Amino acid sequence: MDAMYENLVSSFSEYAKTQFGEESGADKMEDYLKFVMEESKAMLKRFMEEDMVSIYDSYFSEKEINDLIEFYQSSTGKKFLKSSPDIMKETMDIMLTKYLPEMQSRLMEKLEEMK
Repeated sequence: MDAMYENLVSSFSEYAKTQFGEESGADKMEDYLKFVMEESKAMLKRFMEEDMVSIYDSYFSEKEINDLIEFYQSSTGKKFLKSSPDIMKETMDIMLTKYLPEMQSRLMEKLEEMK
């Protein structure tokens, strides 16, 4: 979870630098993003500790939970867990650089049309 959040902060910080073009604005955005990520991480940790067990319990039998545990203890499961933060970072980088600018442009066009 920590690695995933670190990658997200890094991705958003790089994006902020390209958007603001100035170090002070980018630094402020980076500080804000770090705050948002820490708050999100605390919320997610609380959710996992307080609610996740009952959710999984409603969808999976005890045998299925044991199968999941077995998977995550396997070499493939361990690779999946280890690779997930990097996969998430790569996904966010692509979303932020390839798709978000296009979406922002289309949203702005729609707002202009609506005026």
